[in-house]
Amino acid sequence: MTDPMTGGFFAIDRNNTWLHVYPDVPSMLAVNHVGAGDAADFFDTRGRRFDPVHTADGRLESLKETADPPNTPIVQMRLRSVMNFLVNALPQRLHDAPNPPGTVAEGLAAIPRLEGMTLPECHVALTAVFGDRTRHGAIHIADDGSFWHNFWCHSL
Repeated sequence: MTDPMTGGFFAIDRNNTWLHVYPDVPSMLAVNHVGAGDAADFFDTRGRRFDPVHTADGRLESLKETADPPNTPIVQMRLRSVMNFLVNALPQRLHDAPNPPGTVAEGLAAIPRLEGMTLPECHVALTAVFGDRTRHGAIHIADDGSFWHNFWCHSL
């Protein structure tokens, strides 16, 4: 039997305005900046939903698998909704950014096209921009990732 805490994970904002991807739950917990409070929904690459478990001070402590059946189409739709939101918001967000990471064309090129992809394929496509930077298999919290990663995931 496969450990449900390994494999790719998505943290998707409840309003479908941002997301983060993680290789596994331990990596997610190591960074521990995922969503504020209950602002995110958590899914694995099989489409299963997980409930967040928070510490008394609101930090993410663990994930607990729900009894919900896997729902791959809903997770895929939510991922595409986030990408659509980011495409539509890009010009204004670049205009408002004190140090924009690039042009509209560069921003559009950084957003993966997810149509027709499985959830594991979506995870791979999203990792480059929406995953935290890793070096030699370890996540570096002080270096959240590329300029585009920080723009999409940390500049709201």
